Amino acid sequence: HIPRGVTVEQPIGVYSYALGATTAVFPHTLVVAAENSRATIVEYFGSGQDTEEQFAAGANDLYASHGAHLTYIGKQDWSHRALSFQANSTIVRRDARVQSLNLHLGARQARHEAFFSVHDNKRDIIMVAEQGFDLFAFIHAQQAMVNKDASQLRADRIVNEDCGHGAIDAARQ
Repeated sequence: HIPRGVTVEQPIGVYSYALGATTAVFPHTLVVAAENSRATIVEYFGSGQDTEEQFAAGANDLYASHGAHLTYIGKQDWSHRALSFQANSTIVRRDARVQSLNLHLGARQARHEAFFSVHDNKRDIIMVAEQGFDLFAFIHAQQAMVNKDASQLRADRIVNEDCGHGAIDAARQ
């Protein structure tokens, strides 16, 4: 927790390691940046040796209150025989700013999901996701939009789009 109006000058380091073969780790980091606070979080995920089979399922939750500035950097360098899942959730309030960069350098297989919720009229969002193949995604949302059929199952929409109803009448067969 970064208290209201506090600026943390040095980065805060968070370290999670899987040590030993067949190790499972479940790191979870929660960062709450109160109103008008500022901080940088650097999170490291790593293995003791690059040849050990390991499992990692981690999460982080970032909350930036009104006017807060939060920078998050995550560096994952698990064993090249590890299986890794990571879920990040970020909530950004009015006039707040969050920069998030996640580097995935290790693991046999890695899956990373990021969920963002922006509570403000400003909708310019820039996301940078870097993995071994340098994927960069830039999103500039101009207007929030909702598909009128979003709550309807795709299979139901197909039936309702005059595709007909197929049935077998057992009495006539």
